[in-house]
Amino acid sequence: MHRDDSYLRDLLMEIEDSPDIVFITRRPLSASAELKKQNHHLELLCDCGFLARVNDNAYRLTSAGHDFTQALRNETIWSKTRSKVAEAGGYVTLEILSTIAIGYLKQEISKATGLTL
Repeated sequence: MHRDDSYLRDLLMEIEDSPDIVFITRRPLSASAELKKQNHHLELLCDCGFLARVNDNAYRLTSAGHDFTQALRNETIWSKTRSKVAEAGGYVTLEILSTIAIGYLKQEISKATGLTL
C-alpha cells in the first residue's frame, strides 16, 4: 500500500479536531479497504513520531504531530508544500514533507511579525 500524503493530512486534522484525547480505531479480522488504509497510515504516523500508540486500538497526537498538523492546516502552506514535492519528483520522505511545511509556516510567521525564525 502506498502512502497517501493528502490522506495523512486529513487524518491528522481529524484527530486534532476531535474533542477526545485519543483516536480509537478498529482492527476487525476482515477489515474494509478503507479501514486497512486508515490503520496503515496511523502506523506510519507513529513511525515518524507524529502519533503515539496508547494501546492496540488507540493513538494520541504528539507535540510534533500537533506542530506538523498546524503547518498542514493552512491551505496556502499545504499548496506550496505539494508544489515543492512535485518539483522534486513527487516523492519525498515524511520527514522532508514535514520540514518543508514547517519551513513555509515559519516564513509566514516571519512575514507577519518581522521576526526571523
